Amino acid sequence: MVRLRRPSLPTSVLPKLGRSLSGELTTDRLLTLLAHLRLLYAAPPQDGAAHPDEETVQDWPYSREVEEDDGVDPLHAHDAFERTWAVNWLNLVVKRGEGWMAEADEMGDEGEKEVRARIVEEAAQLVSLMSATSEGGSILRPLLLPTCLPDANPQTEPLLITLNDGLPSSLDPTSVGLQSWGSSIILARMIALDPLTFGLGVPEHRALELGAGTGLLSLVWKGMSERLGAPSEVFATDYHEAVLDNLKRNVEANSAAITPITSPAGSPYINPADSSTNVSSLASSSSSLPVQAHKLDWSAVHSSRAFAAASSRGQPVTISMPPPFDKPFHTLLAADVVYGPEHAQWLKSCVEQFLVKPDSAEAQGQVAHDAAEAVPTSSIASLSLEDTQDKAVPIPTRPALHSTESTAVEDGAATHTAKTTSTGGEAAGEASRGKYSPAFHLIVPLRPTHVEAIASIKDVFPRKEDLPPRREGEPWRVAVESVTEIERVKGVGRADEENYRLYRIAFA
Repeated sequence: MVRLRRPSLPTSVLPKLGRSLSGELTTDRLLTLLAHLRLLYAAPPQDGAAHPDEETVQDWPYSREVEEDDGVDPLHAHDAFERTWAVNWLNLVVKRGEGWMAEADEMGDEGEKEVRARIVEEAAQLVSLMSATSEGGSILRPLLLPTCLPDANPQTEPLLITLNDGLPSSLDPTSVGLQSWGSSIILARMIALDPLTFGLGVPEHRALELGAGTGLLSLVWKGMSERLGAPSEVFATDYHEAVLDNLKRNVEANSAAITPITSPAGSPYINPADSSTNVSSLASSSSSLPVQAHKLDWSAVHSSRAFAAASSRGQPVTISMPPPFDKPFHTLLAADVVYGPEHAQWLKSCVEQFLVKPDSAEAQGQVAHDAAEAVPTSSIASLSLEDTQDKAVPIPTRPALHSTESTAVEDGAATHTAKTTSTGGEAAGEASRGKYSPAFHLIVPLRPTHVEAIASIKDVFPRKEDLPPRREGEPWRVAVESVTEIERVKGVGRADEENYRLYRIAFA
């Protein structure tokens, strides 16, 4: 063993970033940290080595002596976790930059403002460089989703999803689908923590995600359904080809993590008695991937239904769709997909077309399964990490990334504050107790720049209690059963997202 001086890794030196530059977090320190990341990731390699040369590192402020085998390189420039940590930290620097410059404006210090603008510019350049040189031109973003509260005993295994997040392009407005936004992370955490409330755990369930983007919701839905011993058929959809390509990469990368029988770690079932159901169901799947990705144009669905309605003469509107859209779905999911007033109307048409009607054979079959075979709530807590294999599987000790600090237990950010307003109805009450009923779960961020778009949801989707009772034989109406207001979680989402609103939409 020899002692060598090496540059410190990003996880050991990059500090948390506050909304204000004060105390130890100064512009000088930030500039030094940016230089450190340039040394790690932007400096040309020396003789093929992944770390900077000894002379450069000798007096470097962020370096330390380490013991290592002679000839073994301790710093791998392409280490996915360290690289992702650094990129997420740099992204947060860019996000915080506007507030930091506004703070300098209030102080009346133009020199300070220029330095802060330089920090933001250098951070953005580093992000671009590191993303361009990473595999596939994307950022690996691990998300650790707890499946139980921090004080639960015993603890259950968290769900780890690793996403390829692409950088948005100002020249391509569709590239926003290459990123995982705050709304999807919030809803993904809610599903992982309380899957039964969302209708998971019922066999032969079909779920459809609209505007899936990176596919986070679909991956979490599939993963939790597998753990509950009742694997769902999950279909993730988007319209843009680049987004779909990235979505398929994410499904392939996470297949082992969300499908127990192929997971290296076992990914044990919450209801182990149903493991045979998992294997047979997966073996009979029409796709080798646990989540299937498909192109879907909401506007085309809306136009086709409008045309059919014009000639239906009051009869239920039906249009033919190719597989897998030829059969209805028991659950629809969407996160941060309403950017214009027309989007809510398109979504309503998709709900009318794809969601199982309450009196259909598919829905009645789900209810029968729910009464006889649904996983009891108590079984969720039965998955102890000590019981999963012959030896204990430790809870991951990696700290949460800055972009997902909501998973950190130490600062109390693992919980969020939510207030649900139910519009009444038996189905809404059953859903809150974990009993199955078909529903569309739509979560949106409340941003000052999207007030009109979000207001259109209220205009398009009436409250269930405001509709007259449905008479037998009349068409089903789409309505809002409940609305949950969710406070913004520290470290998740954009700075302009004040809070979030989760709609449970169903037939009435």
